[in-house]
Amino acid sequence: MAESFVLGIDVGTTSIKVSLLRNNTRDVVQSFSCETGANISAADLDFAEQDVAKILASLQHALGQLSTHFLVKVSSIGICGQMHGCVVWKGQSCVTCNTSELRDYFTSSHNVSHLITWEDRRCSSEFLATLPATRTNVAISTGFGCASLFWLQRNHPSFLERFDCAGTIVDFIVCVLCQMDKPRMSSHNAVSWGYFHADNMTWEFDVLEQAKFPTHFLPVVVKPDAVAGKLKRPFYNIPVGTPVGVGLGDFQCSVFASMSQQNDAVLNIGTSCQLAVVVPDSVCAINTRDSPNLAQNITREALQLLPFFKGRKVITAASLSGTQLRVTRFNDLKGPFPLHGIFHTAWIKLVSGMYLSWITYTGRCFINSFRRNATG
Repeated sequence: MAESFVLGIDVGTTSIKVSLLRNNTRDVVQSFSCETGANISAADLDFAEQDVAKILASLQHALGQLSTHFLVKVSSIGICGQMHGCVVWKGQSCVTCNTSELRDYFTSSHNVSHLITWEDRRCSSEFLATLPATRTNVAISTGFGCASLFWLQRNHPSFLERFDCAGTIVDFIVCVLCQMDKPRMSSHNAVSWGYFHADNMTWEFDVLEQAKFPTHFLPVVVKPDAVAGKLKRPFYNIPVGTPVGVGLGDFQCSVFASMSQQNDAVLNIGTSCQLAVVVPDSVCAINTRDSPNLAQNITREALQLLPFFKGRKVITAASLSGTQLRVTRFNDLKGPFPLHGIFHTAWIKLVSGMYLSWITYTGRCFINSFRRNATG
């Protein structure tokens, strides 16, 4: 059998990571990571946006570091990335773009918006209170795709009229790679947008239409193991016709990669922070009655039941802060007093200890409450 490889792409909040895995052994033969530098300074500090052209340029730079010897033997492409965020674009622009000149094409045109990331805070609690209630277990929050689209529809409707597609950044990149005029979204990312039922794979169209939400932007949703499309042109020597998987959630992928056995609990601390346990598909709701401490101290936004892989689900307690929390708390707590040398190091350890103590407490409550769910 001829040697072949899988190309993995991770579009993170701050960096792009690419890896080449040998198909038969899953050994990593090459990898590369680089920061995107895509954050956009905004006058409104509540806005968190990124330059899509810079993200595409970073992806091209990363792929350019991989060996052509391996790239010509790539048999499939998998992509995951930051969830919740929203970008809107003109579908036809992905069909006509030249994949070798992505940055120039999307910089010089008005075919794509900035990416509104999951860290965006423009949807205040007062604004969120005006949105329709969801029937799902995932409460709508600022930074979620549907919340961002609601905000744009109400504050800049003429801006939205310029576009006809919406999705996460990985949905957009898949459309560019496969030159598709309409995106396909995985259930991972659809749930992260809000107003989506993973069990029956449907958006809450009735709820959204009554609230005058632009439902024509909502992508078709498919299972996480679906192929979104195929390369229509050579891309960094990867053959035409190479299948590209639908964009996956980076959270689910990080949990999957970290598990050594089915009943493992996984703690992931990155730009955000999540504690997760995988449970059977038969688990349809989170029951907090067995843990009064959990019910009192963890909000609905932080405790969620999400789609995973192979029909399973994952329960997660998420802080949506991770390393960002330690940086912010450090800067806030040290106040006007400059710290140097050993005192600076000690202060960092103190704040980190406070943060990890919270994680430990959350973890104990979480595991004690839901281990019985994980075992059916």
